[in-house]
Amino acid sequence: KIGENDTANLGDTSTLADPSVVNHLLHNRPQLEKT
Repeated sequence: KIGENDTANLGDTSTLADPSVVNHLLHNRPQLEKT
């Protein structure tokens, strides 16, 4: 979902060992250029 920029549908991330990793992935993912 992060790769598709569909952050509204990530689901329940509270069960992750470290939920802060989701925020890290969102802010550090490569930006794809639309062609």
